[in-house]
Amino acid sequence: MRPLRTALWCVATPLVLVTAGAGAAWLWSDTDTSLATSLALAQRALPAGQTLEASGVTGSVRQGGRMERLRWEGAGLRIDARDVELTWSWRALLDGAWQVNSLSIAKLNIDDQRPPTAGPASPPPDDLSLPVRVDAKFAVGELHLTGKTELVASAIAGNYVFDSKQHRVIGGSGRISSGSYRFAADLQATAPQRLTAQLDGTVQTALPGRKEPIEVVAHASVVGALAGQNASLDVQASLIPPTAQAMQAQATARIQPWSVQPLVQAQAQWQSLDLATLWPQAPRTRLSCQAAVTPDGDA
Repeated sequence: MRPLRTALWCVATPLVLVTAGAGAAWLWSDTDTSLATSLALAQRALPAGQTLEASGVTGSVRQGGRMERLRWEGAGLRIDARDVELTWSWRALLDGAWQVNSLSIAKLNIDDQRPPTAGPASPPPDDLSLPVRVDAKFAVGELHLTGKTELVASAIAGNYVFDSKQHRVIGGSGRISSGSYRFAADLQATAPQRLTAQLDGTVQTALPGRKEPIEVVAHASVVGALAGQNASLDVQASLIPPTAQAMQAQATARIQPWSVQPLVQAQAQWQSLDLATLWPQAPRTRLSCQAAVTPDGDA
């Protein structure tokens, strides 16, 4: 009997310790310091050349919390988020999903100082699947992009969903310069990685001799596939005014994003175009013209 009791004790002791440890971890994950502790552990686990800084952290791993500042940097890319609030449902993980009830960032700065790469861009992976399904509602008060692209946007919000097959952005909205936009996108996770994206909105502009601004209807779409070196995207954009004297534009282009020369062809015509109403860093203009572009080989 003694050998049997010894064997049972040897089996039971690890099980008891594991159960006790799991129970303690479960209780700890709901404490108001567990989120800060987890971020501190993540800082030490990052690969060489990457840094993560978090301050003013409160909340729990199980329920979510708040961060006054979260900053990540690596390989010339810096992401700095201020006043971050996150709430999520741990119960959804039992069903293989990550459900973010809300992710809000008051101010998000992204500075891209990575050096340009020579030759064609690397195509995306053949499989863009994630290990779990995702349903995340997000909101960003202010977005500042610096470096390769200069952009200021505000009041960005939407719902990101991954259902094991498709990546989707649903009910997106935001403001750029004097424009208010709605956007949505759908991308297959596996080849051919078909992409469909659409943007609609209104842009406020002025007419000579008129004090009150008028609204121009804006529309843009991108349709195509991202998989493979010869992937191709068709882009269309238009500005439709309420009166013929106002700003208007029509443009089409075909893009091969992974080629040495990504622009295959482009055509555009516009009237009374004020670039500052579309892009905050652009100058005030009043352009009327038409153009057609066809690359000369890779040039």
